[in-house]
Amino acid sequence: MANVSAAPNESILIGRVIRLEKQANGKTEMQLKVEDVECIYGPCFSEKDQEITCFTFQNTKYVIIGSRIKAKVEYIGGPHNGQYQLLNIEE
Repeated sequence: MANVSAAPNESILIGRVIRLEKQANGKTEMQLKVEDVECIYGPCFSEKDQEITCFTFQNTKYVIIGSRIKAKVEYIGGPHNGQYQLLNIEE
């Protein structure tokens, strides 16, 4: 079962940015404190008050530490190692 991937999933979450690291390749990694989450389809891998590490390739020039963001998110990976990808951050 080590190679099992997460089921297709998508959620909308609202969270507070507590860490932000913009990389030269256009990728931004951030740590979010989840304030609210709504599952759109598939299993929901995050929950209120959880801190999650996520990434995006979307433009994040308006995102700063302390920002409250709303984003579509997908958990990709397996049961022991995965990542949250922000697919659409609302400005």
